[in-house]
Amino acid sequence: MVAIPQLIIIIALSSLFQPSIITLILVFGLVLWVEPSRMIRAEVQRLRNEGFVDAAIVTGFSFRQIAFRHLIPNLITVVKPIFLYGMAAVILSESGLSFIGLGVNPGTVTLGGLMAQAKENIDAWWLILFPGLCLFFTILSLSVLSEKK
Repeated sequence: MVAIPQLIIIIALSSLFQPSIITLILVFGLVLWVEPSRMIRAEVQRLRNEGFVDAAIVTGFSFRQIAFRHLIPNLITVVKPIFLYGMAAVILSESGLSFIGLGVNPGTVTLGGLMAQAKENIDAWWLILFPGLCLFFTILSLSVLSEKK
């Protein structure tokens, strides 16, 4: 899954099926789970070797107690940026797919769909400016949120 570019897989899978929100959710779920799972697994492997996990094992905590009391709270700092950057990637990918006509149903309003409609009337520059700015500020706000502690 890592060797093939994700955007090519997303375009190929979304062109095979009828455009809908459910199709996009399934396609993004099938393709974009690999990187976050690798990063979370690496962090769990790192945390497993920490002293507080050894101390919890020695005191007799069960695996469930160790996971819920020690590992998951320490994973929040890793999962938050992964989730927010993933959300930004999904928003950009969906708007790109909608721009080329492979996104959600044609009647559904999306930022990519609005920009695709705006390219038909190039003299009306504001038709592409405001959806583009909305997309820009959405991605920027997700990036800023991911950097906050």
